[in-house]
Amino acid sequence: MPGLYIITAFVLISISCLAFFRWKKEAMEKQHLRVLINLADNFNEHQAQIHKRQTSLHRYDFLRYNLSEAIVKQPKIILDSTSNT
Repeated sequence: MPGLYIITAFVLISISCLAFFRWKKEAMEKQHLRVLINLADNFNEHQAQIHKRQTSLHRYDFLRYNLSEAIVKQPKIILDSTSNT
């Protein structure tokens, strides 16, 4: 009789442990899936932004806006903050 109680207790403890670890595993899988979905959404958003910027850059006409004139060196502007001449 006492052996039956020990076996029953062992079986119940084993089943409880298995149920707990299964529940914990499922919770971790759900959390991991949420992280993956979040990363995929961020990746898609960034890919769309890159595509939008590349399209805009390809449409930009450098000759029309004459950027070469905008980048002419202007000696009156001092860029180095250490020299105060």
